[in-house]
Amino acid sequence: MMSDGSGRVETAQPNYTIHVPEKSFVLTWVFALFLGFFGVDRFYTGKTGSAFAKLFTFGGAGIWVLVDVILVLSGNYYDGLGRPLKGYQVHKVSVWIATAVIFITAWLLA
Repeated sequence: MMSDGSGRVETAQPNYTIHVPEKSFVLTWVFALFLGFFGVDRFYTGKTGSAFAKLFTFGGAGIWVLVDVILVLSGNYYDGLGRPLKGYQVHKVSVWIATAVIFITAWLLA
């Protein structure tokens, strides 16, 4: 505490920065593709309100799952704080190829 002589007392406020880790693009993609019906991708990215809605509707009967996978793949999916997913530019091509292989394989085996 410091006084400047005018009777006012100034207190030094600590300057804390809370670090919230960035969310991974690849991990969000895996969650959206394989566990999207349960809202795991949204729980992981900090969107708990919509995650519960997605969980209780089983991914909006699959429609919400498809929309989230497309959003993740296009780079238009953000975490709960509005930040883009970490690693999109580095991994986008390999994830697009893996998604195509997974969908084609699933279609051929069906």
